This record gives sequence, C-alpha cells and structure tokens, in this order.
Amino acid sequence: MKTINFFLILIFLLANTECKKSNLNQNNSLLMGGWTLTAIQNVNTNQITNYPDSIPKKESITITDSSSIIKIGGVCNTGWCTYSINGNKISISSMVTTKFLCKDIIWEDYLLFNLESAFLFTVYGNQLNIRSSRAFNLIFEKKQ
Repeated sequence: MKTINFFLILIFLLANTECKKSNLNQNNSLLMGGWTLTAIQNVNTNQITNYPDSIPKKESITITDSSSIIKIGGVCNTGWCTYSINGNKISISSMVTTKFLCKDIIWEDYLLFNLESAFLFTVYGNQLNIRSSRAFNLIFEKKQ
C-alpha cells in the first residue's frame, strides 16, 4: 500500500511540474517579438502618462527567444540587454546603449532607467506591462 501511495504522489508531482513548464513556455512565446512603448505608469500614484503623439519616433524593444537578448530602439539611441525569465518574473542585465543626445530623450530615459530594474511582466493580448522597482512601470503595445 505504501508503494502505491508513493507512486501516486510521484505521478501527481510530475504532472503538476509539467503544467508549470508549459505555462512558462506559453509566457515566453507571448513575450517574444517587437513592442512599442505607449505609456508609463507612476509606481507610487498609479497615474498613467501616454507617450506623446508629438514625438514621431517611438521607443521600442524587441525580445528574442533564442539568445535571451532584448534589442532597444530609441528616439536617439539603440542598444541591447540580456534577460532571464522565471514564470512571469523577469531580470535584466548587461544593458549597453549608445549615448547620443537629442530633443526628445526623456522618454528614452524612462525606458532605459525603468527597464533596467524590471522584475515582473504580464501580457494581455497585444499589451505588455513591465513592472519596475524604480519610478515607472512600462506599458507596451505589440508591433504589427
């Protein structure tokens, strides 16, 4: 009887572990691709500020699966960083960007400063929310 109970528990644990892996893979596949920054959300007040229509070029990121790299395309600069994912937790490291100055660099600063301290992400349809431990959470829309 003890042997049967042990095997039943083992089968239950293996089945649940497999479900968690498939959820992780589903999160990864939803996250992959190009994203355009559409808004920022103040972490203290939850106030959302939309990306200004007056800026013709938008900040963007492209998340790659095979190399765990996020490519960054800004108004003034480009760059990349590495990432790792565990469930819906995300960790960013090794950020490298060019350092040009231009008129609308403030939104690029919002992106880079807050992406660097990202810790959690959620994908809802074509919207990606990245939570940051700094001043602003980042809200993106999937590129077509």
